[in-house]
Amino acid sequence: MTPELKNPSEPKHTPNERPPARRQRFLLQHMMLVVLFAGVGIWLLILSFQYLGWLALVLLVFLGAALAAGSVVVGVKGFWTQQDAVLRALAIAADRGMPLAPALQAIADHCGFFLRARVLALADTLQAGAPFPDALDMTPGVLPPDAEVIARVGYDTGVLPGALREAADARVALPSTWGWIVARLCYLMGVLLVLQSVIGFISYFILPKFEAIFKDFGAPLPQFTILVIQATHAAIRYGWASALLVGLEVAILFLLPLTLVGWLNVGIPVLDRLFIRRHSALILRALAGVVESGQPLNRAFGTLARRYPRTWVRDQLRMVALDIDRGQDWCEALRNNGLIGGPEVAALDAARRVGNLPWTLRQTAETLERRLAYRMQAWLQLIFPVLVLMVGGVVFAVAVAYFAPLVSLIERLAG
Repeated sequence: MTPELKNPSEPKHTPNERPPARRQRFLLQHMMLVVLFAGVGIWLLILSFQYLGWLALVLLVFLGAALAAGSVVVGVKGFWTQQDAVLRALAIAADRGMPLAPALQAIADHCGFFLRARVLALADTLQAGAPFPDALDMTPGVLPPDAEVIARVGYDTGVLPGALREAADARVALPSTWGWIVARLCYLMGVLLVLQSVIGFISYFILPKFEAIFKDFGAPLPQFTILVIQATHAAIRYGWASALLVGLEVAILFLLPLTLVGWLNVGIPVLDRLFIRRHSALILRALAGVVESGQPLNRAFGTLARRYPRTWVRDQLRMVALDIDRGQDWCEALRNNGLIGGPEVAALDAARRVGNLPWTLRQTAETLERRLAYRMQAWLQLIFPVLVLMVGGVVFAVAVAYFAPLVSLIERLAG
């Protein structure tokens, strides 16, 4: 009996079966666009050098820095928005008791090039039978770091749907809380980078010619100009230290805003400890769903002590878990290890007595983040004018150091 032949025009999947998600690849048309833009850029570079000389290099550096910064901000914000969409899709699927892999395959079509591959890889890993935390380990970067911590705790304690919903709700209020702070930090970063670029260009290209002109005329330089020139020579002589300082400054000013809004999971060693209340808020949110479901907190603290992204916070959580195993109350253990303060302990104790502890945990987490944001806004309101005046003072000093000798030279030639 011959097998039945299928019509080639018929679809290869059944009506109830969803077609596989399409993966985007780097095709020939993409390569042609890259070649086109590269050719136009090189042509503009050659043309600008013919008419503007070294000034074209400075303009291109500024333009490249602006384009790079704008591309990073737009790209990271788009990636972050897509991560939130994936998290919301997982929360809806878990609440309705649906498998997570089909939900990931459905949302992958709406993700960008970089996130789509990770989402599909996570879906394939879950379909292969891997537990949800192990699948997250195999495909990092699908969920935001804070949401991943809450999801791991929820899975280990059996409340994954509530944990995903908790993480998705927490992500909604995050941009409005830190938006003003991030905008001020980005503005400060741009001003400092422009100032350092201008001073570096003047010191490297204009200063040698400036000294040669005054040496040819035999005109003495003012003492203030000599001090500025000596400082410039010292910066050029120790160029590696200057480059390291600028690189460290750029890294901090780039990483700090992105970390504050939860776009990156990078902890700055010294500054990260100043924002310990953000970690406290995340821990309280992870505990809220566990308390609401009536599960024991020992397993939740054990998961946090093993899987929290910051090493120094993990060490403190291990001490909290040990104190709880020894019979100490978990609120007191958190306070003794510096993760919450006395007012938070009093509020949690009162809520535990009246029976609304889950709501109080969420409200306390929001209060901690809001209070930290207000404090940082207050410090920026005080420090920002001082920094602007310092930048203006540097600009004034450089202008006077290079303009005053020109006035004396003109008077000498006129006399």
